[in-house]
Amino acid sequence: MASLRNEVPVSVDSLADVTERLFGELEPRLSLGTIVATVRQCHRDLEGAGTPQLALPELIERLARQRLTQLGTQPPTRTDGP
Repeated sequence: MASLRNEVPVSVDSLADVTERLFGELEPRLSLGTIVATVRQCHRDLEGAGTPQLALPELIERLARQRLTQLGTQPPTRTDGP
């Protein structure tokens, strides 16, 4: 018999915890809005890929940290033209 625990969706609290930890690490370089958007996108990407529910919080945090670290180390882009 399959465990129902594998079917439990990721809680809002879990995503808030991930966001809070990443904000604590990356806040001087990245805004809260960027961190929230990245965590949400990682959640959608991993959930859509069929990732087991129990593994989602940890994998969301790892993927978001990787993406945010890359964002934080990229040089700023100019948008005002030459």
